[in-house]
Amino acid sequence: MTTEDYFNPVELEKRETDYSNPHLFCRNLVIHTPGRPIKSFRNVKVALIGVDNFLTSSSVGSTNAPDLIRAELYELYKIKMPGGMRIADLGNLKTGHSSRDVYYALRDVLLHLYEHGILSIVFGASEDIAYASLLCHEAMKQTFNFTTVQRRLAFTGGTPDEPTPENYLDFFLSSPYLFFYANIAQQACFVSSDQMDYLESHGHDSLRLGSIRYNTLRAEPYLRDAHVAGFDINAVKYADAPGQVHVSPNGLLAEDFCQLTRYAGMSAGIKTIFLTGYYPPADMQGTTARLAAQAIWYLLDGMTVYREEQPGKKKHHIQQYIIHHKMLDYDFVFYKSQSTGRWWVEVPVTGGKENLLIACSEEDYHAVCNEEIPGRWWKIHQKMNG
Repeated sequence: MTTEDYFNPVELEKRETDYSNPHLFCRNLVIHTPGRPIKSFRNVKVALIGVDNFLTSSSVGSTNAPDLIRAELYELYKIKMPGGMRIADLGNLKTGHSSRDVYYALRDVLLHLYEHGILSIVFGASEDIAYASLLCHEAMKQTFNFTTVQRRLAFTGGTPDEPTPENYLDFFLSSPYLFFYANIAQQACFVSSDQMDYLESHGHDSLRLGSIRYNTLRAEPYLRDAHVAGFDINAVKYADAPGQVHVSPNGLLAEDFCQLTRYAGMSAGIKTIFLTGYYPPADMQGTTARLAAQAIWYLLDGMTVYREEQPGKKKHHIQQYIIHHKMLDYDFVFYKSQSTGRWWVEVPVTGGKENLLIACSEEDYHAVCNEEIPGRWWKIHQKMNG
């Protein structure tokens, strides 16, 4: 794949910033510019992908979203990526004539990057662009976990013909390739009881905004175990991110939003990340574009502190805890990293198969010590042992 086949080159309007400063983010990128497509992905570990697709949403006039975010990102200071890893800005995806064209074009790109072990960061589009990642996993016939950060749950429980920002999750939740779905920061006033009942009955999960308000660490295991993650700007409160279509006075704080993207960057399993919902016509001061750029920056910063520490691979800094649960008459096996403080727990699998290791929190450990059953552990246990 060459970038000129699928992407328009990066062409930003001139700004006051002196881009010759070698310490800026833009001076440490491989950039697809006019006449200079990216033909080699050697040592590239992250690909930035702008998408103008708001064809299925009400966000008319927002087609410059990727470039506004990109301009703010380029002005931040560089991140020293470990091991000589490089970041490539592929430009903006060619939109075609319909949203379907965009979904399938992006699917092809994600497949190529996935095969080369490259993390894809897609930004600028409406929420339904995540449908391309579902097409990608269906093409690979590979199960996956999907985690979103949204104030609403974008599904109806029906069978819509085409994805939209309001129903795109219907396609994920009905797919046999989706193993576990979780949403972070949902607001109860925007979520119906039928939606919550659906997630519960199908073994999925959703964390309310209030549950992570003063402890975003509760959301970290959901992002650590994800393969695809979607971050919606509309999850942030209006005062911190006015550039939205569906504004609300309540929501995540800007710093909490960036902390969540940083957790995603620390995950070894995530291969595709979407940053969606930015609406430039409502962003008069550019505040939301700056937040989106900083969210990407902190995501990449998370990658710099990632450590290979799966308990089954490197155990010299992993502590094991075995807790007997009297009610279940079962020995829970927990692991804690002495380096990062992160936790895992084993989920038993019947039929003589190896136990499944999932991310968890210290709260889950204390819950078991108090004879409680961690909700996420139980849901995955039910999925594995049906």
